[in-house]
Amino acid sequence: MTNLFSVLLEPKIDFSPSCSLQQVYRVTVEPIIPIIFQRTKATCFAYGQTGSGKTFTMQPLPLRAAQDLIRFLHQPVYHSQRFKLWLSYFEIYGGKLFDLLSDRK
Repeated sequence: MTNLFSVLLEPKIDFSPSCSLQQVYRVTVEPIIPIIFQRTKATCFAYGQTGSGKTFTMQPLPLRAAQDLIRFLHQPVYHSQRFKLWLSYFEIYGGKLFDLLSDRK
């Protein structure tokens, strides 16, 4: 299982334009999923200049993460533990915070 601190201390990762979304997910989000089941919180944060592809890259990742989270929840070891799961998906743009699960309000 991934150690929380090894994920937190991971150096900044730059992906080339030829990198697939699957590769981005595998390197950035997938290692965080098991950590959530250690009864802690997890965050995935992308930053970069405007027009660099953050929104395009990050958009499919929450759906994939949700699928993996549900797969974990159905494992016998976790199924009976009564986990509560809260998800949020935000964009910070122009100094403003937008909730992307609530029509950017």
